[in-house]
Amino acid sequence: MLVREIVKATNLETKMTLVKDGDKAIRCIERWTETNRPDLVLLDINIPKRDSREVLEQIRKKDPSVRVAALTGFDLQSDIALEWESRVDGYLVKPIGLDELDRTAERLRALMQSIPSRSTFPKQ
Repeated sequence: MLVREIVKATNLETKMTLVKDGDKAIRCIERWTETNRPDLVLLDINIPKRDSREVLEQIRKKDPSVRVAALTGFDLQSDIALEWESRVDGYLVKPIGLDELDRTAERLRALMQSIPSRSTFPKQ
C-alpha cells in the first residue's frame, strides 16, 4: 500500500505490477520480454522469501538496462546502503509521515523522468 501511495503521489502516468515476495519477483523477471519489461523496479532491500541481492542479480542478468531503485526503511548512512550504492540507480527511503511521502515521491518522480522513453510516439 505504501509503494502505491508513493507512486500515486508522483502524479505521473504509470503502470505498476506489485509482487509481494522474492519468489514471485524471480518468476516475474523470468517472464520479461523486450516489450513487457519494466523501465523501473522498486526493490525492497528486505523483500520476503528471497534475498534481495539475488533478485537484483536476476534483474541484471535478464536486462541490465532496467533501472532499479532500492527501497529501504534505513537511513542511507548504513553499511547496507553503502553495499547497494554501486549496484542500483537510486534509493528511496520508506516514508513515515506525509512530508516524507512527498519527498520520497519527488525523488521517485525525478528518477522516473530520467528514464528514456522506449516509445517512438510522443505522449499526448
